[in-house]
Amino acid sequence: MTLDVNKEELTILGIPFDNFSDMNNLIHTYHQTANSKNEIIKQLAKILDNLNYFHPFREGNERTQREVILSLALSKGYSAQIRVEQDDEIYNLYMDGTVYDDLSKLEELFDKILN
Repeated sequence: MTLDVNKEELTILGIPFDNFSDMNNLIHTYHQTANSKNEIIKQLAKILDNLNYFHPFREGNERTQREVILSLALSKGYSAQIRVEQDDEIYNLYMDGTVYDDLSKLEELFDKILN
C-alpha cells in the first residue's frame, strides 16, 4: 500500500483520504439504517458505485467489489452473489451500472440477486 503524506493532501494508493471517509460513512449508514430489502438494495447500489469509482487496485477490483457486497449482504441475512460469468442479464446490469455510474441499473441488479 502506498501512503503519500504531504501538506496539501493525504492519499492512499493515489486516492484522497477523504474518499475513504465517504466510503466508511456509506458502510456505517448501511449497517445502521438498511433494514428493509428495498433499503438494502438502494444502499448496496451506492456502495458498489463508490467502490467502483475508487478503483484502488491494479488487479482484482471487480472481485474485491463482489466480495465486499457479498459480505455486506450476509451481514443483513441475505446473499448477493454477482455471478457475471453465468448470466448475460446480470453481466449487463453489472457492467452498465458500474461503467456508466447508473444506480438504477445497480438497484435492478440487486433486486434480481438479493435473496
